[in-house]
Amino acid sequence: MKFIVLKRVAVGVVFLASITSIFAQTTLDISMPDEKKLMVNGSEINPKTNFSNVKALFGEVSSEKEKGGGKEYMFESSGVIVSTTAEGFVKGIGININWDGDKNFPKTAYSGTLSIGGTPITASLKSEEVAKLKGVEFACPFPLLCASKNNKAAVRSMIGFSSKNVLTQVIFILQ
Repeated sequence: MKFIVLKRVAVGVVFLASITSIFAQTTLDISMPDEKKLMVNGSEINPKTNFSNVKALFGEVSSEKEKGGGKEYMFESSGVIVSTTAEGFVKGIGININWDGDKNFPKTAYSGTLSIGGTPITASLKSEEVAKLKGVEFACPFPLLCASKNNKAAVRSMIGFSSKNVLTQVIFILQ
């Protein structure tokens, strides 16, 4: 009798762990801790990352198109685009924060967590605050665009704003 009860408890624990794992993966966590790393849900994304290995992290592909010798995949449900090389390796990730009509980005706003240099990036970020981000040095040549200064970094970032200084997109470029 004790064996049957223990077996049921064990099956229940395994089921609960499986359900928790499935739901835990639905929330995206994208971070650029420094100019050397881009992380998605704890997995490092770099120029040798094959898109087929990370596609499931972003949800279901809503559209894809040829672009720049590779492909661009749009994930409308998560507010993310992923660009790949012709060989299928990830070369960039774009995140829509507040859609400004740019048809290269999903209309859906990204709802996961996002950070650069350990600082959370939220929809309320203003262009004048970007220079204060730690871990990655940015230049803002004009109010609508800020870009990481180190052009030779493994991961570069661009942050776009609308004419009303509303954060629109964050882009990570792998090299």
